[in-house]
Amino acid sequence: MSFKSIKVLTLNTWLLRTPLGIDLARSVERRLKIIPDRVCRFSPDIILLQEVWHPALRARLHQEFSKRGYAFSNWNSANEKNLCRRDFLLNFCSPHKLKELSKQIMQNGLMIFSKFPLNPQLSTLVFSEHTRADEVFVKKGAIKMQVLLPELGWADVYNAHLGAVTFDSDSNAYIAKECEARKKQTHELATWIRKTRDSEFQIVGADLNSHYHGFKEGKYHDKISDEYSMMTGRGNYGAGLVDSFTSHHGLGPNPGYTDESKNPYRQSGPFANSPDAVLDYVFVSDSRHLTPSQSQLVFNEDCVSDHYGVLSEFAIA
Repeated sequence: MSFKSIKVLTLNTWLLRTPLGIDLARSVERRLKIIPDRVCRFSPDIILLQEVWHPALRARLHQEFSKRGYAFSNWNSANEKNLCRRDFLLNFCSPHKLKELSKQIMQNGLMIFSKFPLNPQLSTLVFSEHTRADEVFVKKGAIKMQVLLPELGWADVYNAHLGAVTFDSDSNAYIAKECEARKKQTHELATWIRKTRDSEFQIVGADLNSHYHGFKEGKYHDKISDEYSMMTGRGNYGAGLVDSFTSHHGLGPNPGYTDESKNPYRQSGPFANSPDAVLDYVFVSDSRHLTPSQSQLVFNEDCVSDHYGVLSEFAIA
């Protein structure tokens, strides 16, 4: 079979279930049931999901996507830490133990599913510091595997999730300390991508939790944000990647927010008062053999999460 293109879909699923089995996001069970079918309607070849926080949810998504032709994933039952409720409650009075147990269970919430073979070797990045205080209970960072692409051979595929930042409505600005931590995380991610490349080709799905334009005095301005610059910049500063969506739609004032106030799930979440933003991206290495041919928002009409997804197609030459 000859392939002329591949499709990649990224989605922050907002499947936020705690180690105690308590859902902190709306309609987790209902959305968990519909996400596999909704995603597969677009027939992506590679699926990159963020915020699948609980091992039981990861196992169920692995099972459902396997049924739908995604024979390869990063899920491995041997790596799942299934501590029981009693173990967790016994350590409730020890904040340090509680935090470490939570990290063992929740992990980084990142999943990769592929129709194409994946090298089972998994590389992991854990950020050195968190943004918001509530993020100490998880291991935000990135994962990397290699996927065997048709016509091209092995390519590096990354999935990343950076820390969220709080918007202060009174000052009409994001909390500076959290923004600095996110900037440091982005630097660590870009550096890690540069150092772990094993192929001519890289595909990166990421919830950067950062718009591509900087935000100042209550609005976005034309200056490109530091986080976006680190992902797209070249040399020792950046990862040198191409943003598949803006390569087609440009860096306009609103070429497709993925975090938007009209999304009913965001309206009830902790970031309901945050400015609309582009937070989710599919990047690709700059190569004439694997180039973005089209990119679009998905789930912006039939929402399945507090974020919309991004679906990008890449031409193979």
